[in-house]
Amino acid sequence: MRRGTKNKLWIGLLIIILVLTSAATTAYFYHDQIRQVRQEGKTTRQALEEEIEELLNRSLEYVLVYAKDIRAGQTIKESDLMFVGIEPSIKPEDAIEDKTMVIGQKAKFKKSKYTYVSMDNLYEASKLLGDIREVEFSYIKLPSKIASHDQIDLRLKFPSGQDYIVLAKKEIKDLDRLYGEDNLLKSETFWLHLDEGEIIRMGSAIVDAYMNGADFYVTKYVEPFIQDPSEVTYPENFPVLDMISKDRQLINQAQASLILEHRQRLEATLSDIFDANHTVFETPTLEDETQTPEDEALIVDHNSNTEEKVEEKTVEEKTESHFD
Repeated sequence: MRRGTKNKLWIGLLIIILVLTSAATTAYFYHDQIRQVRQEGKTTRQALEEEIEELLNRSLEYVLVYAKDIRAGQTIKESDLMFVGIEPSIKPEDAIEDKTMVIGQKAKFKKSKYTYVSMDNLYEASKLLGDIREVEFSYIKLPSKIASHDQIDLRLKFPSGQDYIVLAKKEIKDLDRLYGEDNLLKSETFWLHLDEGEIIRMGSAIVDAYMNGADFYVTKYVEPFIQDPSEVTYPENFPVLDMISKDRQLINQAQASLILEHRQRLEATLSDIFDANHTVFETPTLEDETQTPEDEALIVDHNSNTEEKVEEKTVEEKTESHFD
């Protein structure tokens, strides 16, 4: 074999050995990298599993939250509440864990669903006494913005200007407004819960209003769950109370009279609105009026003056046209 050919074979063999060595080194390197990645992945997975297990084993604390939206003044029932588990590190200091502390309380402010319950937003609803009765009122005009569950003062104003609070901070339990086809208010009725003392005081005020021409009206609390109740200033009329004790029908008569008066005022208001929307203007004529001899003389004199002015104007126009 020639020397040149032999050298070429050795060179080729050397190249093959270098290529195989490089390939083996690269394969080993990638295999080592894959092994490290797998090892790191296994370590990470193991760490995550341990963290999850720790979270699962960690004890959660359960607190009360609202299970639905709550309006201001609403009495809290068991169905309005639910428990949720939270970590002790994020538990609010004033969170509540006992339902019995909340059921029967009233909400001061509106709260959204899932908001945690705290005593700061609750106040104790007054216990319903045995003499509480629901009383209907249909002879007192209400402000247009009054709605059910609003807190109001019921006041009595006399023609002399004296103004008294008869009932203080009473919740409107229900309100019914009746509108006609023309969308005008026809009647309104509301209901309050009154105790025996308030019923007697209201009876005295009704008869007072009937006998002295006084008017009932209502004022609304802006922040009822913050503002204190007004002081009742109406002095019960003892002669009136004596009359009521002798004739229980007197209150019914006074109520009927106030209802009638309230209806008459409403009808008058509706009539004024109707007249304002259907006013027809008529132009009076001389034939429709009774003319006195003096009026006729003034009319004749006015007509004659008008004719003279027309004639003078005609003469002036003719003279101007002649000179032209």
